[in-house]
Amino acid sequence: MEGRQDIRMLGAYGENLAAEFLLRHGFQILARNFRVRGAELDIIARKEDALYFVEVKTRSGVSYGAPESAIHYYKQQHMRLYADNEMHLSSVAVGVDSAARRVRLRFFRDLG
Repeated sequence: MEGRQDIRMLGAYGENLAAEFLLRHGFQILARNFRVRGAELDIIARKEDALYFVEVKTRSGVSYGAPESAIHYYKQQHMRLYADNEMHLSSVAVGVDSAARRVRLRFFRDLG
């Protein structure tokens, strides 16, 4: 179970970094970890007149691939269930290299 707890902590850390990143870039955070119909949206944000559903993926190594590769077609389709044409399906990929004490964030504004 300790590994599962570590994964949750890494995910929460990545979501916090992503929220800070979005705030620094002019987004207003409307909700975090929003649950609807059994699904969870990591971040719902607004910038100007646009609404963003933001999926956050955090990885601490490359053994499972880059974080952005985890936003696959199925996940994008799942996110579309809760969006309409006015919403942007977006993601923040967070790569954490604790040995080098480095974090890399990449924002993808429109998925698919």
